[in-house]
Amino acid sequence: MRWLYRFNVARELESGSKRCADGIGHAKRCLAIAAAFKQNCNGEQLFLIESSKGAFGKYFDQFDVPFLINENEELVLNDFQPTVILTDINYLESKRICWYQGWAPVINLAPRGITKYFTDITINDTSTIDVTLPLNHKKRHWYRGPQYAAIGEQFAEIRE
Repeated sequence: MRWLYRFNVARELESGSKRCADGIGHAKRCLAIAAAFKQNCNGEQLFLIESSKGAFGKYFDQFDVPFLINENEELVLNDFQPTVILTDINYLESKRICWYQGWAPVINLAPRGITKYFTDITINDTSTIDVTLPLNHKKRHWYRGPQYAAIGEQFAEIRE
């Protein structure tokens, strides 16, 4: 299996902060899934991040997963040839999801926007419906509620 993870992290200047970056929760969810994948499955993983090296690279360097800052998404998809694309991007357009599905099935972790109505599988820790069900949505599997929270090991240990 070849898993490609997609999420966005705002550049420090865009977020107005020198201490935090918007999107870190999306990154943490993807990292939690990647850690479980690494522990339980054979395969390759690649994180393709919409950010700048300065905004997020130093933080991401501490994790033992390969990552690229997105400069040419189509080239990366063609070179990596993922068998699964896991996205955690709120308000991702349906045409972008369909484009991803040209390479592989798409799993969604993002809780907001129409993304959850078009991916092959959606896993959310919230049951909130924030947008109207689009008329052209596809039938999909949607797992939602607090039991589906993608959390790191340190939080899982606290729960026990």
